[in-house]
Amino acid sequence: MIHQIIGNQFRKPSGLLGKLIAKIMLKGNNRAYKKVIQALEIKPDDKIFEIGYGSGNGVFRIASDYDCFISGIDFSELMFGEATKRNKIHVDNKRVSLHYGDFLNAEIASNQYNTIFCINVIYFWPNLVKPFSKINTILKPGGLFCIYMMHPNDLNKRKFKIVLKNHIGIYYQ
Repeated sequence: MIHQIIGNQFRKPSGLLGKLIAKIMLKGNNRAYKKVIQALEIKPDDKIFEIGYGSGNGVFRIASDYDCFISGIDFSELMFGEATKRNKIHVDNKRVSLHYGDFLNAEIASNQYNTIFCINVIYFWPNLVKPFSKINTILKPGGLFCIYMMHPNDLNKRKFKIVLKNHIGIYYQ
């Protein structure tokens, strides 16, 4: 029971426990962000979109280090607040736009982004057809979609489980 409660907090942090989980995710995802940002080969004037930006650390790194625009969406109200605070300077300078909501139900214009990425999000999509179709729609022709996910062997070592419809994802980093 406690493992499922904690696991669900990794999916969508909220409340006091969510704040603790957010700190763990911030530290735990550092390596992932370093690898993904390097793989994105960001160019000046790129428009980038992150699905599930969490505390906004990746958004902040990109906006601070590259001359581009980055937007994203997260469906945790707690993470939206954390990311908005962390990226205030970039939001004020119109280099970052953060949204609160569910990516699968959000209205996002077609052919808008050169690059779309997500880190440790794919486990929570029980069916990949809808998210991948939406990504394909909002990605510009020739654009890049980058997924970071843990290797299944590493996932199997984790204690926290999240149960979704017809799908079990294991997430902890």
